[in-house]
Amino acid sequence: MHIALFAGLAHFCIEVAGNFLPILYPLLQDRLSLSFTQIGTVALVANLANTAPQPLFGWWAGRTSATRLAVVGVLASGAFYSLSGLSPSFAPLLVAVALGGLGSALFHPSAAAVAGSGQVGQRRRGTRMSIFSVGGNAGAALSPVLVGTAVGAFALAGTLTVGVWVLVAAPLLWWFARRMGIGEPPGAPDRPASPGASAHRTSDHRAAGVRTAGDRAPAKLAYGAAALTAVVLLAGARSWFQVSLISYLPLWVADTGGSTQLAGTLLFALLASISVGSLVGGALSDRVGTGAVLLGAIGLLLPLLALLLRYAEFRGTLGELLTVAAIGCCMGATFPVAIVAAQQAWPRNIGMAAGTVIGLGYLPGGVGATVVGVLADREGLLAALGGLYWPLAVGVGCALAYIFVSRRISQRANISAGTGG
Repeated sequence: MHIALFAGLAHFCIEVAGNFLPILYPLLQDRLSLSFTQIGTVALVANLANTAPQPLFGWWAGRTSATRLAVVGVLASGAFYSLSGLSPSFAPLLVAVALGGLGSALFHPSAAAVAGSGQVGQRRRGTRMSIFSVGGNAGAALSPVLVGTAVGAFALAGTLTVGVWVLVAAPLLWWFARRMGIGEPPGAPDRPASPGASAHRTSDHRAAGVRTAGDRAPAKLAYGAAALTAVVLLAGARSWFQVSLISYLPLWVADTGGSTQLAGTLLFALLASISVGSLVGGALSDRVGTGAVLLGAIGLLLPLLALLLRYAEFRGTLGELLTVAAIGCCMGATFPVAIVAAQQAWPRNIGMAAGTVIGLGYLPGGVGATVVGVLADREGLLAALGGLYWPLAVGVGCALAYIFVSRRISQRANISAGTGG
């Protein structure tokens, strides 16, 4: 469990280092004479650099030292994002943001592979991934506050303070992972096993990214790919719903007569409960299984969304606040569990599995928010938010598909074990 704490600390630091850009936009716009289109380009480059390369970097992490890549990602992200405030013009700003985003993209699947490694045992993997996820959620939430305070004191040069966070996190993660012998490449020399290490070498090899004869069976690969695809599509549907709701919840509250204070309170409740859900979801999956948590969390969002939309007539009630908090918990629960489910579906390279579900799973979020905006302009915001039932329905279908395929994989494994392979 200690490695999850250190990976979570590193995740906290890298999110502090990479989620402050929106508070810089007014200052950068004034200093560099940027247009709104250029600001949008910066945001787009940051998003694409942070998400699109993750499957490739995850595959790389499964074939080399995941620990080393995670540390390099932390340092690169902190170094380049810290320079963003010192950019003399638009082009250097884009380069700094792109390289910082690539560092973050390198870190996430590598650190997820370390946190979820079977080299410290298969038990409580969901809890470990929850700790890793909560660290990132907390860092993302505090980034505008911490960096904003530094910028308030030192102007744009205050972005250099993010380097302090990564200089603390990187050595700690490196030292502890090396000490535990976690995140090493498949051909690395054996290290003393930790007290909680699994006694099953096959499981450890699979979790570390080593291919076994069973992993290479065509049917097993097909089922694994199908399960991984279902998880990635579920993560994408969740991202579509989550980014859209976070983006338009304050506007919807204002559009239906709510105050700015109420909108802020509901948004805070939503974001805070996502962290709670991330922590609870992983621990719950260790008890009832990843498929059950994914289906339950994404399925509950359907009636909860229906309930939330009815509160347009009953603004500011306790029920509305509790509904928003329940939605956040359900959304948060799916994130760490989806990573674990992807790693279980593709155990031959858990770094690639994590990178695929994190990277590709986040890409539909921006698309979804754009679609909701277009629908809101045409049909009204309430009707546009009602359209969010569709990605949730897709998510439920993907959860059912994942459960079905996972059971088929388990059945085939049991048959193979009963016949001696």
